[in-house]
Amino acid sequence: MNRLLHRTLPLFAVILFIAPLSAQGDSTAISGSFKGNGQDAKLAHAVAFKGDPYDGKATIEVILSEKAPSSDSSTGQMMTGKLGNCLILKITDDGKLIGTQVYHLTHDKKPFSSIGEIKLTEVKKSDTSIQGKLSTSGEKKFFSQLWQIELSFKAKRI
Repeated sequence: MNRLLHRTLPLFAVILFIAPLSAQGDSTAISGSFKGNGQDAKLAHAVAFKGDPYDGKATIEVILSEKAPSSDSSTGQMMTGKLGNCLILKITDDGKLIGTQVYHLTHDKKPFSSIGEIKLTEVKKSDTSIQGKLSTSGEKKFFSQLWQIELSFKAKRI
């Protein structure tokens, strides 16, 4: 018993030391709300990846979703509802929001695209993440569907 303790204790100590370090800098977070027809979505996953160039500028696509996206086409996953409620943001390399796909399960017409209704502020980028704040400045209407976004995110770049 004593011999087993001497073998496992150093390993346990290394795990306790390394685990918090590996989580630093790569964490993702979403706080605030994304509502459709008054119902809040439970966005839990935030990832970012290189998008297609727009007007000669590099872009970043950010997926904020209830379910974890896989490595294949994010837009295709959203269209079929595999991500649950979600937002897909297209952001230029200089931090300008140039497109948003809005998918909320309470909406009859989903997804829909929005550009001018959403403001992106406080954008910060690094080699490993992108973060910012999204706001519609109140409830908006798309046909007869109501929606609202007031949230902050930090997405890991993959």
